[in-house]
Amino acid sequence: MVKKDPVSEFLKERGCPAHVIRGGLMGLIDSWETTVESVERGYSLGLDDYLNDMDGRQLIEVALGSAPDKEKKK
Repeated sequence: MVKKDPVSEFLKERGCPAHVIRGGLMGLIDSWETTVESVERGYSLGLDDYLNDMDGRQLIEVALGSAPDKEKKK
């Protein structure tokens, strides 16, 4: 029996794109780090992109609640 990843399941339920689901928690965190770096340099994209990137931070917060402890320690 294949054990389901709770973070992937959460992301599927939220209707996230396949690449976000595949990336899981670490992908969300990597994406957030890239966003922070972009904001520090002077965010060059528009408001819709910025709001989408901020949604990524919210996904991390909620996903952490369902992530196994071993994944949180990475």
